[in-house]
Amino acid sequence: MVWSNIEYHEDEEYIKVPSSWLHVHYYEALNILFRFENSLRVFVYVILKDKLKNNWSNTSVNSDNTIKKIAGIRISQAKDYGYLCYDIKSPMLYLSSGDLIDVIMHDSNWKYFKKYFKAKKEIIKHKLLEIGAVRNSLAHFRPIQNDDLDVIKQNVKHTLSIVDEFLGNITSIYNLVPTNTEHDWYIRLKELNSTNITLSIYQDKKLDWIKIAIIFKGKVFKVGYKSKTYKSFSVSKLSSINLLNIYKEIKENITYLNEDFSSSIDDDKLNFSKYINLIISKQNLKDNLPKIIEDIEDFIKTVEHEIELLSADDLADTIDRYDGSEFWGRNRYIFSAEYLTTSSQYPWMPTEVSQSNFIDF
Repeated sequence: MVWSNIEYHEDEEYIKVPSSWLHVHYYEALNILFRFENSLRVFVYVILKDKLKNNWSNTSVNSDNTIKKIAGIRISQAKDYGYLCYDIKSPMLYLSSGDLIDVIMHDSNWKYFKKYFKAKKEIIKHKLLEIGAVRNSLAHFRPIQNDDLDVIKQNVKHTLSIVDEFLGNITSIYNLVPTNTEHDWYIRLKELNSTNITLSIYQDKKLDWIKIAIIFKGKVFKVGYKSKTYKSFSVSKLSSINLLNIYKEIKENITYLNEDFSSSIDDDKLNFSKYINLIISKQNLKDNLPKIIEDIEDFIKTVEHEIELLSADDLADTIDRYDGSEFWGRNRYIFSAEYLTTSSQYPWMPTEVSQSNFIDF
């Protein structure tokens, strides 16, 4: 049995697919359906987490099952062959498109989702199920037609146009809140600074979501081995995961957390910063401001205390595991509203699914 391989040409700007492989519309359908289903997962999670907080995974999928129950069964089954694929923890990645449609359309859930769709519930459901029908044919290796591509493209456009805009908006929050803002939540957050930590506050274009960027200025404890091409440093560490594990009000009220880093070496001096970004709806922030402020204040005091003891490792390494869905990994500077068609890496996935289109500063 001899399998033909794709031919990659010089700079890999184009490839040649063997003539014995499937027709190209199968690959195009796979790309659309992969992005459709994963974008729908992110959307469903964001809405449920914002509305139901820590109870989001108990949302009903149907009369017998919740998200947690279905995901628990499938995670357990995946462990039987744990040496295959990636070790995925988030329950959202174990829901099929059919499950996601059931969540959205469930009588007790539709009130959370209906404003993001431009048609009646029955019409949206029908269009989503048509997409699901093509998806199931492809997933079970039944032949699909070229015309099926037109159906899924049109239906995705009709059903997810507002969803796509919403996801692009919430994942690309980079407008600083004006410094003359007089809202209590902004004034109180801006007061939360210390020697090694400052806060920057951003808002989305529609003023519905807030990004609290906790900026940690790292401290170098010791300079280690140096050569012309290599330098080592002993530095303070800060774990974003521990922030979620330790500070329950932050975990409950944010929708997601991501992180980023910056560093430079000038005359053998290392300068580095870590950014922990908390994304939360403005309404949740207002409703729970005192508790969130208390958690952030305690976090800052703890970090400063550990640095004084020259032992920030305690904060970083005592807990290093997090199985929740709030942690989204590294922040990705994507300046595009086309979340559905351009995302190279989705939350909870440990790897990119396509070439990256984000800007790395």
